[in-house]
Amino acid sequence: MRGASRRRGACDRVPHYLITGSFAGEPSIACLRLTGVGDALMSKTRISIVAGAMALMSLGAGAAFADDAVPPTPAPVTPASPSEVDPETGLTYQWERNQDKLQLFAEWIDKRDDSDADGYVESVNDAEHLATTVLWRGRATPAQEAVLAEGRRRGITVTIEKRKYDYAQIEKAADQVFADVEAGKWQGYDVSAVSGMRADYDGITVQATPTTRALPQGDQTAATQGPRAATLPYADGVVAGVQVRLDISADPVVPAAAVRWDDTAPFNAGGMMRGDGGTGGCSSGFSVNYEGRTHTVTARHCTDVPYRSWSGAANYGSGEGLSSDGAAKVLGARGSSWMFDGSYNNTNGLKKTVVSLRDVGLGDKVCTSGGNSGKHCGLTVTDMSAFWDDKTGHGDVSTIVAMAPTAADLAAARGDSGGPVYVIGNDPYEVRAVGMIQAIANEYVSCPTRAGNNICGNVVFFTSTKTIVHGLSGSSLVTG
Repeated sequence: MRGASRRRGACDRVPHYLITGSFAGEPSIACLRLTGVGDALMSKTRISIVAGAMALMSLGAGAAFADDAVPPTPAPVTPASPSEVDPETGLTYQWERNQDKLQLFAEWIDKRDDSDADGYVESVNDAEHLATTVLWRGRATPAQEAVLAEGRRRGITVTIEKRKYDYAQIEKAADQVFADVEAGKWQGYDVSAVSGMRADYDGITVQATPTTRALPQGDQTAATQGPRAATLPYADGVVAGVQVRLDISADPVVPAAAVRWDDTAPFNAGGMMRGDGGTGGCSSGFSVNYEGRTHTVTARHCTDVPYRSWSGAANYGSGEGLSSDGAAKVLGARGSSWMFDGSYNNTNGLKKTVVSLRDVGLGDKVCTSGGNSGKHCGLTVTDMSAFWDDKTGHGDVSTIVAMAPTAADLAAARGDSGGPVYVIGNDPYEVRAVGMIQAIANEYVSCPTRAGNNICGNVVFFTSTKTIVHGLSGSSLVTG
């Protein structure tokens, strides 16, 4: 299970991010550890709402509810040419098919009982060329040869790239960084993240924002910082035996929670929820079968329970349990096998059927569908484990990081926390559940969302849905 329990659980694979700041009652400090670089028209009509600016404003809402009848079976679709572009994702159908093959291959590697012992670390996928780079620590072994042979059998070009460090070493180094933060060794700096297991660097990258004096931005290897080396830890460029570099950055990572809007039970994934305090909100995630019935879920750090639909009518309920991994909260209301699709202000009730779980790897493309900002596709997975401490008292959890194509593109917004991350299924009416939105980075303002001009980011952090399901004893994904 990639990014999850296969390597010490979903929250164990890599560096951290220390998240600071607050919004509408959300936790003020969090800690992340990183590692790794056709819409279906359904029922449940939604009515457009004009929302004011952000969560602290009172938003008027009108609502109309329709029954949740099963949508009609779509007419047969003529198979598209591989070179055609899928209007849903902006990718060619061939690209999507290649990504599916690469993800299934990575799952095959993950299921090998001896893969960790043999040195397999992660896969970096290149769907355009149906190729993958397998990150491997240690010597070549029969298991490595088996991976290469299986790749050839599947028509996949496999390249082996040697790495010095595995997840355990990177996690130890990240732990040391955060212990040093707690011990006051980073005075004058806010540590925003520790990133590792990326495609572009063998080691960890500490991202920090100066609080007492201006410093130039950019990657700076600790060993070559000159005068600044004396004021920062790790002047020798190594922490806990792992190579480290510094990124002096002014962009902190913040929780995505904040303030489509009138859903009713059983609730779809991607709905917008208003907290009990009325000043902020979160989004609903992929539903689970748990303790004998379906439940909707959201992010663990969404604490303003009980939640209601953004219109203030339907009740999502309070927390009825937390996943042991994946930072999810089970809510009291029933959940459906559908996910809201389309823009944040879509009035047609667009939704798709959830058909299965899906793991992703470095280089894969995913979509988000948060209740506050809607659907965003073409996001590239750049990190496979970002450990986040949401300060709810349950410790840190591993997230996966994806980035929008450009700095001006949107990945998620505050208020999208708990919402779904997905890939398209075998037809455009289906989605595969990948993850749950947890946090955003590279923020900018005045982006269109349900809450008006909101704070958004072109980087999203999400936990694995498979990890969440495994972290709820006896549970399963609700599928249609």
